[in-house]
Amino acid sequence: RYDAPANTFGINIATPLHRDGQVFAASAYGIGGGLVKLSRAADGSVQAQEVYFTNKMQNHHGGMILLDGSLYGANGGNSGGFLLALDFRTGEVHWDQRAEGRKAPKGSVAFADGRLYYRTEDGPMLLIEPSPKAYLERGRFEQPGRSGKPAWAHPVIANGRLYLGSPGTQELLTLDAYTGDVVTPGTFAPALSGHKEDGAFHDGSLWRMTYSGGLMHRTTLGGAVETTFTVPSGLVGIEFVNG
Repeated sequence: RYDAPANTFGINIATPLHRDGQVFAASAYGIGGGLVKLSRAADGSVQAQEVYFTNKMQNHHGGMILLDGSLYGANGGNSGGFLLALDFRTGEVHWDQRAEGRKAPKGSVAFADGRLYYRTEDGPMLLIEPSPKAYLERGRFEQPGRSGKPAWAHPVIANGRLYLGSPGTQELLTLDAYTGDVVTPGTFAPALSGHKEDGAFHDGSLWRMTYSGGLMHRTTLGGAVETTFTVPSGLVGIEFVNG
């Protein structure tokens, strides 16, 4: 058990990160983040020994990315913040956008194809080359048609597409992650009728999704219907992540 990164509001959102028997966890509201080394005691219990604690990674809900020994994420809560990079093993800050240009205010982060996809709460989407040496911005754009509400939904990259939700609406902007072109529904909408997806849950049980008549059915591979959903109007794509 390790309580240092937990805030008193019970709003601990960022997913902890594990590497080589060590775990880093963080939260906002004036707290920060800490790294612990895990070990097993003689009685079989797991012990967590603090390696360091820092208030320089008060990650709210934008998440963190661990890459090549460096940790990237936004430092700040409801009052705002900025992207920074720190050394995962020591907690030393590599660079901090709060003090260096303020080009990357608080936001959420994802990683794909050697780049950080960073969506600021104010709306601009940034493409960043991860580096412990400096903040290296490789591109940015404003999401067209975005509402004026804070953008909290994380960017999603899958199959060469970048998906961005619009806060407070049911709209989804889809772009080609390589060219930046907006992808229209007609270019990638699946033929839902008769379409099937197979997969397995953690316990090993198998499922199949089929689509027909505006409905989506989850069944066993034997054909027994477990759940039926109404397919939302305007649906342009579905992706299932197994496990």
